[in-house]
Amino acid sequence: MTTDPSLVNPSAVSFLDHTGNATGPRNMLYAMPVDISQGTTSPVWHQQVTLVGGTAYDWNVWVAKTVNTPYASGVGLRFLTPTGGGADRFFGVNVPSGQWQLATVRITPTNSGTFDLYINAIGDPEATHDLALDDISFTATSAPEPATMAALALGAGLIVRRRARKK
Repeated sequence: MTTDPSLVNPSAVSFLDHTGNATGPRNMLYAMPVDISQGTTSPVWHQQVTLVGGTAYDWNVWVAKTVNTPYASGVGLRFLTPTGGGADRFFGVNVPSGQWQLATVRITPTNSGTFDLYINAIGDPEATHDLALDDISFTATSAPEPATMAALALGAGLIVRRRARKK
């Protein structure tokens, strides 16, 4: 944890957390890249969450490159189910160093249970393109999923049809 990447790495650009607050809580997680091509899966962040099946959740992470480099870098978001299945998402960080970019994944588990969330900084460790992560959040969405809306529309259609037949 740091308040400025240049405090961790002298080659890093100096910048604040994604809110730009100069005072108050303004920590960010400084993450060095993990070369996943070598089979390394050590996350820079991990949390277990209990989710309700059929409910949509948004997972948001603010990401910034900390070093001026022409090399690509990104963040890998890994969602694992209790049985070990899951999904990986990769987000390239396509903004200049010191500028924040929002990475978002929407997840709708089929079954309820405890799930593992992982974040890896992904890239070539030789390229020195460390990342800063800020305001990691995981929340249930208020908007129904398309399948839920389709089921509601089908149900409403059947009710209208039944009432029309009774007349």
